[in-house]
Parts: sequence; structure tokens; C-alpha cells
Amino acid sequence: GTAMHAVTCVGAATRGRKKKTKQELEKQLDADPAFIKFQAELATGGKIRASMVPKLLKTVDNLLSKEYKMALLESTQRRAKDPSAVVEAVRQEALRKLMH
Repeated sequence: GTAMHAVTCVGAATRGRKKKTKQELEKQLDADPAFIKFQAELATGGKIRASMVPKLLKTVDNLLSKEYKMALLESTQRRAKDPSAVVEAVRQEALRKLMH
């Protein structure tokens, strides 16, 4: 559909306008099909282990930087993480990336 296409064009369209506020970006992120799917996938399981991370992060691939994905993988290798903590961390990182 055209909905996904619209998401990719946003970057080009925002140049002339002022930067979005964090609130607007949070709304945008919460409406993002990838982020919604990511949250749903996390909600089904228990703790997040390193072996699950690559598959989970594939969903939100374009929302996160490569460095961040590596860091998350490393931290889950040390200790399984709570799904809510991972969602929150990914959310913060996605917002940070959107703001740049």
C-alpha cells in the first residue's frame, strides 16, 4: 500500500519545515507499523535473550542505528532483558535517531 511509501518520503518533506517536537515524533513512532509489530512480538515471550535480538531488531531495522543494535545484542548476551525495558530502550533510541 501507499502508507509504507509515505513513511519513507517524510525525510525529504521535512527539510523546509521546522523540526518536529519530541511529542510529535513520539506520536509518529507509536503509529509506525514496524514499532507496533515490534512491541507485539516482544509481548508474546518472556525475557529477551541475545539469540532473539537479531530477529526482533529486523522488524525495527530502519529505526535504529547499527551501533545501537550491536550494543543491545551485547547487553542481552550478558543478561536476559525484560521486554518492557527493551521496548523502552528501543523507543528512546528510535526517537533520538528521528531527532537528528
